[in-house]
Order: sequence, then structure tokens, then C-alpha cells
Amino acid sequence: MRLAKEREELKIIHDQFGAPTSADWLAQVSLNLALDEHARLRKFTSGIYHAVPAGEITWYGLACLAVQAALDAGVTLKTHPSAIKPILAVEYPLPAPRPMNSRMSTDKLHQVFAGQGDMSKLEQLNQPWDKAVRSYVANLAKDGLI
Repeated sequence: MRLAKEREELKIIHDQFGAPTSADWLAQVSLNLALDEHARLRKFTSGIYHAVPAGEITWYGLACLAVQAALDAGVTLKTHPSAIKPILAVEYPLPAPRPMNSRMSTDKLHQVFAGQGDMSKLEQLNQPWDKAVRSYVANLAKDGLI
């Protein structure tokens, strides 16, 4: 958002994929996994569980969506989504290489929630990432942080 306020054009990587995940969303999913409806520690198979919202996006797509969400919230920006230019990752200088695909499988977590028969937890896990991003940007705008 800072760059969108300062520059008329942005160049954003369009060949790296992931799923934006908010800390609030991740904390709630983690609590739902660890605690039952009575706030007691739940028993489940230990291991590594990936938790990300449904869907995927590139950094370019995320930038376009975030800029549009900020504009929709009344934020004044120099950049418009149409002025965001997609570039390849090799064109963007970074001190360390980033993975081209940082998407994670949530199959194991889905199995745990399905085994518990709790459809509300599955619904939360299946929430698309873009709704949370739009809400996050709108809240930043409302609080005057962008």
C-alpha cells in the first residue's frame, strides 16, 4: 500500500503462487484444531498440519486485489490496478530466492475436521483467501493505517 501511495506504476511478480493467510485466521483454525467446543484439549494424531485458506494467487494478483480494495474503501492512491505490471520473478532483485510455488496441501487437516464431523470447521478451512484480504485492507483504511 505504501508503494501504491507513492508510485503511479508498480511492477509485481506474477509467476510465484501462494495463498495469503492472516494471522487471525490461522490462530482461529489452530484453536479449532486444538480445543473442543468446551475448550478442552482435543486428541488427534500429532504431526505437521498445513492451514491456509482456499484458493491461490500470484503476488501480482494479490497486489491488484489489494489496491482495488483500498480504492473501494476510499483510500487515495497514485496506483490503479491497471497500472500494476506483471513481471517474472527473475526480473525482481531479491537477496534470497523465493519458491515459485508456496501453496500447501490442507488434506490432512481436512481429514481431522471431517473425522470430527464438524462442518463449521471445514467451512472455515474452505473460506477463500480473497475475502480475508478485502476485509483486512478495508479495516486498515477504516483505521487510517493506509
